[in-house]
Amino acid sequence: MENNMIPQLRFPEFEGEWVEKRTKQIAPLQRGFDLPTSEVVEGEYPIVYSNGILRRHNQFKVKAPGVVTGRSGTIGKITYVEEDFWPHNTSLWVTNFFNNNPKLIYYFYIKFKLNK
Repeated sequence: MENNMIPQLRFPEFEGEWVEKRTKQIAPLQRGFDLPTSEVVEGEYPIVYSNGILRRHNQFKVKAPGVVTGRSGTIGKITYVEEDFWPHNTSLWVTNFFNNNPKLIYYFYIKFKLNK
């Protein structure tokens, strides 16, 4: 019987078996931070809403890079952020990349199809 947890070697450095993990062990998501429109002060830091970057603010909450998706309605629309940013409360953002490449996590969430 063939063991499906041992991948076909693609890189000579890879040894051993695949390790199965839950998504929260790879790149957990958390609700963004409140920021009423009346409190937005035009600045250099992007505010990432549920459907992407729509405004900029003079403060940030999260150090770049970042991966953000909508919290409802637009869940599954993934935004990759390359500068310090403010994830709005209408979004979910990756709180920890656990030493994974952030761009890989971005593509992971695109393929994960959160909208389903």
